[in-house]
Amino acid sequence: VSEVLLRAAVVKTLCQIPEVDYVEFYIANQPLMGGAGKQIGYMRGSSFIDNTGDETNFYQYADLNLYFASPKGDSLMVVPISVQYNGSIALEQLVLEQLIAGVEKISGADISSIKAVVNPKTRINKISVTDGICYLDLSEEFLTPPEGITSEVAVYSVVNSLVELPNVDKVDIMINGEVVDQYKDGFALN
Repeated sequence: VSEVLLRAAVVKTLCQIPEVDYVEFYIANQPLMGGAGKQIGYMRGSSFIDNTGDETNFYQYADLNLYFASPKGDSLMVVPISVQYNGSIALEQLVLEQLIAGVEKISGADISSIKAVVNPKTRINKISVTDGICYLDLSEEFLTPPEGITSEVAVYSVVNSLVELPNVDKVDIMINGEVVDQYKDGFALN
């Protein structure tokens, strides 16, 4: 507990400097490791829960760039959003939840100029980030995009939206825990 509190104090203090967005700790030239031997990685002030009361949920705001389909469904359009969310979930999960929810949930966006890209029945089985790679395990419904959306647009909407996050450089997509080499029409997922 004291190590986490010390780490939170250092990260929150340094992230107040305008030029500092993230902090990563190294011990003897090795990245700081957490439980189960996992690398802690980059942290920002919002990586730590500020909850001194009895409430287990806390809410904060995030500015995200999400990629939705053009009206024809054959290209991507970036949609900047600001969303309030439960701060106990990872931003990667928030991005996916927003894409799955579709365009109707995006306040302030002209929904006549964008289309949903992910099947709304898609479930997030698991999501994690290690060494800049977002490992994403989705249900099989992801393989069936909404009508009029190409496979390439569906896949790259997820990839582009996730790599907008500063801790994600690549995305590895699995379906129900298994590697799937191709989307339904032959578009390569690997």
